[in-house]
Amino acid sequence: MDAKVEMGKDIKRERKEKGEAAPPFDDAAVVANLVDAIESAIRTPQDLESKMEAIKPVEETGPRKTGPRKLAHHEAGHAVIARNFGLAVMRVSINPADGELFAGRPREGYTRLELDAERHASVQRRLWIALAGPAAQEHFDPGDDRIEDLVCARADYEYARKLYAELRGNPDCKPEDLVGDERRARALVTKHWSAIEAVALALLKHPQRTIDGKDLDALLLAQQRI
Repeated sequence: MDAKVEMGKDIKRERKEKGEAAPPFDDAAVVANLVDAIESAIRTPQDLESKMEAIKPVEETGPRKTGPRKLAHHEAGHAVIARNFGLAVMRVSINPADGELFAGRPREGYTRLELDAERHASVQRRLWIALAGPAAQEHFDPGDDRIEDLVCARADYEYARKLYAELRGNPDCKPEDLVGDERRARALVTKHWSAIEAVALALLKHPQRTIDGKDLDALLLAQQRI
């Protein structure tokens, strides 16, 4: 098996040097199994399909963990668009929320608005703020076509659907119902992208990866002066 593991590593290394896409798995043992299947197929070609099916990587199910840079832009999207609407922000963080779970996992980050500000904000604006996080993720990484599968984005979409139901009086919110609001959230994110990037960078550089409302306002004011 050790020789096959090394052969598997060589295959990955050669593909990388040629600029080809890496195999959709990283475990060396799995690559070794692939080599074993190929060697067996040379002897018995008719068995190749069944062997490849047996070692096919399991497709990821459930919410995916969000990378730190993508998460930073996500939370910065919420925070910047909230401040654009005049809502006070208490804190923005890309540390897991204390004790808060979603889909059995701790929330990866959070943007907390002042309670009075959130209470008095229109449902429509809260809906756009909710969608601004996923929109910022998409702007940062347009190649990810499974945004809603990420933990933080999935929570936002659930909240957005509740807000849509409250706004439209329609409890059955389908994905296509949010298209117009998603478009508006993307437009807001694009307009304020430089500020979102600045807040994301500040979150990543902060020792606690958390910014309070005063620091956020100071950062946004400095960004306006550039």
